[in-house]
Amino acid sequence: MTLNHLALSNAAPDALLAVAQFLDNDGYGSFDATAFARFFQKPAYHFLSLSDPLSREAGYRAGCLLSLSGDEAEIIEIAVAGTFRAQGLGTKLLGHVIAFVRDRGGQRLFLEVAANNHPALALYHRHQFQECGRRIGYYQPARSENDKIITKTPKIDALIMELSL
Repeated sequence: MTLNHLALSNAAPDALLAVAQFLDNDGYGSFDATAFARFFQKPAYHFLSLSDPLSREAGYRAGCLLSLSGDEAEIIEIAVAGTFRAQGLGTKLLGHVIAFVRDRGGQRLFLEVAANNHPALALYHRHQFQECGRRIGYYQPARSENDKIITKTPKIDALIMELSL
């Protein structure tokens, strides 16, 4: 696996589109490439990814959208492509992200995660992240399109987690 770094403020439109499509294909919402490009024109934004240069299959295996400003950084999105999950890529990528932030003078790394996302929480705990805040009822649970019954589904808390570097 090769670690790739893309400073989004200097990225070509086709590179930004590829990042937006990767995040969209992994269920993180619909990104409009133009809006995505405008949002990430600031020098604080980076995209770190893992790819396999020897593979015939193009595209990202795992990627992390990151904001780094001064001594603080925030993971905005981190994802592993569906066919590459449960192979340790999230662990490997998160290790690279932590080193990237530390090497650039970062002292604290933050992220937000749904309280019911147990695989992600396990990953973050393995890397020594600690809960430092909670947004009560922040996420609305996903409902299937076939769900015709109106129910009072409880909202999901968002956990704010921090790693001191």
